Amino acid sequence: MDGLELVEALRAAGHDVPVILLSDSTGYAAQDPARALLHAVLQKPVSRQDLCAAIGAIAAPPPLPAAPSPP
Repeated sequence: MDGLELVEALRAAGHDVPVILLSDSTGYAAQDPARALLHAVLQKPVSRQDLCAAIGAIAAPPPLPAAPSPP
């Protein structure tokens, strides 16, 4: 089972965990329909900065709802 098959299995089982794929050959992932299920695809070797940015993007809190307009 590769990473794309794993994310498909996770989604099929009802899990909505964020998934970042690390691969030395990312070209195949871009063409696979399961790519839409991933939060990010990073080329190995991945820099610490890029990895932290990808993790930060999925760990960021959701935006706050807009404040109601005063009447």
